[in-house]
Amino acid sequence: MVTKEALADIGVKSYDKQIVPNWTFIVLSFVSINTVIYGIIGLFIWSYNLAQNQGKLSTKDQSSNTIYYEKLR
Repeated sequence: MVTKEALADIGVKSYDKQIVPNWTFIVLSFVSINTVIYGIIGLFIWSYNLAQNQGKLSTKDQSSNTIYYEKLR
């Protein structure tokens, strides 16, 4: 059987190791991953809005194209 005593008989020592989490690394990783994800989503939204506004700017208003509308009247 593998017990503490049996392992001690053959020279294996047991240590009570406690693994302490590195909270600084965990928090900074969480914040940086979220920042990158929100940044990428923000860039997609910004570029979509930029394309929508560019389309609005490229179309002419009725008041700016007076020659065409004067011919219709």
